[in-house]
Amino acid sequence: NLSPVCLGSLRRAATQSVLFFFVLDTTALRSWIVHLIFRLGKTQGGLRGPGLFIINPLLDVIRIVDLRIETVKLQPQDMMTKDSVTIRVDGIVYTKVVSPEQAVLEIKNYKYASKMFSATSLRAVVGF
Repeated sequence: NLSPVCLGSLRRAATQSVLFFFVLDTTALRSWIVHLIFRLGKTQGGLRGPGLFIINPLLDVIRIVDLRIETVKLQPQDMMTKDSVTIRVDGIVYTKVVSPEQAVLEIKNYKYASKMFSATSLRAVVGF
């Protein structure tokens, strides 16, 4: 049997741990970041924009999408033009996420995909 003093300290410890658990679950968002919350693999309530919201860390997975314009430098590549001249071409790509839900749900890694697509388009333009 536990003494009343021991039971009181256990209750205080349990209350403090529950309070600590909820303090860790609040998240503040910046205006250029959007969160997409998945609970057990399904989206919960669509996109969460700027503000404060509560998540369940045991069941929820958060995907973060930055809505600002991002610059990506393409690596220099040796290419051959249509008149058989070899040139070295590099480039800079500006990308901006317009539909964050589609960027997360339909593409595994949208940043890598946009970089590879722009490199392929650059090769196609130089080759013609």
